[in-house]
Amino acid sequence: MSDIDEEQPLMDASEELCDEMLALPQPGREFRDALLKRTCAVVRTRPRKRRLLLAGSVCVAYAAGIATMTLWSRQPSEAPTAAVTRVAHIQAKAQASEEPEMLLARVPDVSRSEQIRLLTRAGDLYLVQRDDVERALYCYRQVLELAPSGQPLSVCQNDSWLLASLKMAQNQETTHENQRS
Repeated sequence: MSDIDEEQPLMDASEELCDEMLALPQPGREFRDALLKRTCAVVRTRPRKRRLLLAGSVCVAYAAGIATMTLWSRQPSEAPTAAVTRVAHIQAKAQASEEPEMLLARVPDVSRSEQIRLLTRAGDLYLVQRDDVERALYCYRQVLELAPSGQPLSVCQNDSWLLASLKMAQNQETTHENQRS
């Protein structure tokens, strides 16, 4: 066993600690001034560095966007092939000669589905290009007469507002007649 008695205090009550033993050394005036200067310099430069880094990253991103668009616009585009050019020329010729009167003149000589397509196209041309609602209505009414009876007419995305409303009206009329009988 050891010679230390655990019941006995380490220090006698009569002994007092001297203040000098517990006191921390106080820094000198020069040390405190130097520490204050270094601390202020660090505290002031941190936000400046953050702002500078943020501004630099924004500038780099902006420059990268400009460089990307510049390089992208300089890429050579492929020339269209002869077949594509020929098809485009045929379509341009067909659109140039597409007058509603010419389309209406071709209606009697073609099949029923082609008649519907020609009348719809003529009605669209009257309505959109010439703002002639009466002639467009005439064409669209013929389309509705040529449509197969007994089945509801479907409204397509390509239909003009006038044709779509005529189809919906005819569908409602047909539904109403069926419910009455």
